[in-house]
Amino acid sequence: MIIIVCVVFILQAKDEKHRNEITNVIESKGGLVISIESSRKSLSPFKDFSKKRANKNDDYYFVKYSIEKQTKTAWFKGDNALYRDPPTPDTDKWIFE
Repeated sequence: MIIIVCVVFILQAKDEKHRNEITNVIESKGGLVISIESSRKSLSPFKDFSKKRANKNDDYYFVKYSIEKQTKTAWFKGDNALYRDPPTPDTDKWIFE
């Protein structure tokens, strides 16, 4: 039972970490997040990336945001780990449309 609780807690913490990073990046660009939806690699533009650059087990998010009175979209790839050394570069995490 304790193991299940720990796994659930870790998964929630990882998702919250990714959602906070998404919100911080969009807001730093002067935007406002409208929605963040979890997705799969196969449904994202990351599907054509190599496994080393975009693992199927990483976390993928479709982001809808507004900036300068326009609605825009982006894709975010979060590492499927709480810690990675070296960290994934920001240029490999985002696809802005």
